[in-house]
Amino acid sequence: ASRPPLARIAVALACLCFSLSLAQAAPKFLEPQPTVFPPIPERFPYAFDLGLDGNRLAVATFPNNGDRNVYVYERSADGTWGSPTLAMTGIGASHAIPMHIALQGNVLAMVFRNQLLIAERTSSGWTTTATFGTPSGITEMGADVDIDGGTIVVSGESSRAQALLFRKNASGVWQYNGSVNGESFVPGEYEDFFGGDVDISGNTIVVGGTGFAAPGTEP
Repeated sequence: ASRPPLARIAVALACLCFSLSLAQAAPKFLEPQPTVFPPIPERFPYAFDLGLDGNRLAVATFPNNGDRNVYVYERSADGTWGSPTLAMTGIGASHAIPMHIALQGNVLAMVFRNQLLIAERTSSGWTTTATFGTPSGITEMGADVDIDGGTIVVSGESSRAQALLFRKNASGVWQYNGSVNGESFVPGEYEDFFGGDVDISGNTIVVGGTGFAAPGTEP
């Protein structure tokens, strides 16, 4: 039913005032001041990527010797962050080749050009438990990585953008478990950077290729 003109105007003004009150609300930050973390013990630690899960923060760095390191910070019950622990080292090449990391619980993954390294935290600290090159039938991999529920997905490509799946087998050993295919790359439009972007949440995987994004599900 239609409202009288004055009623319609009153409703419109009420909505407008509500919108303005939201727009003027000051943002609230969980911490009033930025946290300064204890320094990483490298001369020039380039922080290239970050992974955060609860009270654990992973920082990927490029030391001067061309390797790739991942340090992990732990936050204590009083809210302070402890000194960084070296969790993983990967032998790298040029600094022009990007690296990315993902962290969930006691599992840490690092990818860069055609390499995947997996480290796990035990009672004795972080240990690299698996290293993979590009699986057979895959042209390249290593532009992105994500972890959820014990599944690691790594971006790859073989004329199509792909998400490569890695899981533990019944014996507790990490292994390659196939791929989810996205759309084809746009020929000649962009450089290819060892796959696109990948994300995983539960049973859903998203694959982002050059100029395309296609959802998929775990096989």
